[in-house]
Amino acid sequence: MFKFIKNISKGNTSINPNNSAFEELKSVQSREKVVSATEQNYLVLVEEGISSFKTILSKPNAINKNKLKECGQKLLEAIKIKPTNPQPYVYLSYIYYILDNDELASEYLNIATDLDSKNENQALISKLKDLISKK
Repeated sequence: MFKFIKNISKGNTSINPNNSAFEELKSVQSREKVVSATEQNYLVLVEEGISSFKTILSKPNAINKNKLKECGQKLLEAIKIKPTNPQPYVYLSYIYYILDNDELASEYLNIATDLDSKNENQALISKLKDLISKK
C-alpha cells in the first residue's frame, strides 16, 4: 500500500501486480498482528512477574529465592520485548535487593529512574533507593 501511495504521489498510476496495494496491506496487517501478539505477551509476562512477586512478599518469613528468580526471569523476558517501560526494571531492582545483590538492584533502579519520565513509579523507586542506601 505504501509503495502504491508513493507511486501515485510520483505520478506513476500504473499498478504493478507484483506489488499490489492488496499485498502490501496484507503485509501491514500481518506485522500488526505480530506486534499485537508481542504486546500481549509482554503484558502477560509483566503481570505474571509482578503478581508472583507480590504473592511472595505477602509471606515475608518464608521468601522462596527460587520463586523470586522465576519472577525475575519473566520480567527480563518482558524487558527483551519492550525495553523502554520502567516498571519491570523497578521490580527487578526490588528482587535483586531481596536477593542481596545491591549492585544489580542499583543498576536496574537507575535504568528505571531514567525511563520513568512520567514519574509513575516514583514512590516505589524512592522506597528502593532508601532501602539500598541503608545497607
